[in-house]
Amino acid sequence: MDAWAKTWLARPGNRATTVARDTQGIGVFLPSLGNLALAVATPRDVQEAVDERSRLAQPATVARDFAALRAMLNAGVDADLISRWPVRND
Repeated sequence: MDAWAKTWLARPGNRATTVARDTQGIGVFLPSLGNLALAVATPRDVQEAVDERSRLAQPATVARDFAALRAMLNAGVDADLISRWPVRND
């Protein structure tokens, strides 16, 4: 997931403050998810990373960080890099 995170963060047209916010948000999840290939990340992998973050940060911070991760994963689906979003409400 590291490679896709770098690609997604480098997308053109974003303000420096947006990139900085998203870099921080995604960065907190990369120790848990970074070594996984984007296509093999499961809902459980993502939930475990969010749970780990929740033990260290306040709910509003977790929500902000997760928003960046969610946007990055949505972009992976849109780019046909993954067929299904690993964060879903079934």
